[in-house]
Amino acid sequence: MITLFNVCMTNAQVGLGNAVLPIKEADLTLESDNKGLLINRVKLVSMTSAAPLDPAHMEAGMIVYNTVDTGDLREGFHYWTSENRWMRMYVKTSPSRDMQFVTFKLTNKQYDLQSKTTTPTVVNMTEFDYDYVADRDGLLFLEFVIYGDMSSSERAAANIICTTEVTDNTGTVVFTGNTVHSPLLVTDSGFNSSVGISNFSIEVKKGKTYKIRTKATETNYPGKQYHYTLNNDDKWLYFEPRVGDFDWAPIMAHSSMKVTFMTEPIL
Repeated sequence: MITLFNVCMTNAQVGLGNAVLPIKEADLTLESDNKGLLINRVKLVSMTSAAPLDPAHMEAGMIVYNTVDTGDLREGFHYWTSENRWMRMYVKTSPSRDMQFVTFKLTNKQYDLQSKTTTPTVVNMTEFDYDYVADRDGLLFLEFVIYGDMSSSERAAANIICTTEVTDNTGTVVFTGNTVHSPLLVTDSGFNSSVGISNFSIEVKKGKTYKIRTKATETNYPGKQYHYTLNNDDKWLYFEPRVGDFDWAPIMAHSSMKVTFMTEPIL
């Protein structure tokens, strides 16, 4: 029986297939429109044993296709390493996402939320201002920890709301979220801290700029007056809630905003 091969050899390079000339930098060049390459199929016995191959002739980079599942072995391509063991060749079959840290911002002052008026005061927490330019599609995550307290140590109730608004470069509001904390501050504890914690996610598109802005308000009005009796005397207390830094010397805590980005699934 005579078997014919279409083989081309030039300067020790070999080409197999449809009259292909071997590529200069390759020892073996294969060319076919309807054929595959079949790697040797063997039954490996363990990740640390060359068997059924001869261990005396193993070289790093040798490739086989393991056909059995046993122990820590799985069916699939394996290659021999310089550490004298098999390493499985993995193929990613499920999508993944990349995470990227963007920024971390802290307050360095207190924001007074009310003066003596009958309407709530809205204060921009400018230290949390941030403009994000999206270089990929994905999700933007905002994490807030915001501290609040009172300007007076007397008892009072407050209802602090911090609203975060995100607009794109067309001026369209794409997200609004609230960080809420409603402390009930009892006698002689007005300087104690309350805290609001929130986590938000916003879908972002490549090429757009997103402006992150946060404002704080106190909704327990009008007048911020609290009536109480001390030694049979009627008293009225004006109180001002504050957000941002919590400063009770020597204790200091800063409110914070953390921004991270996660890509769309990568196949």
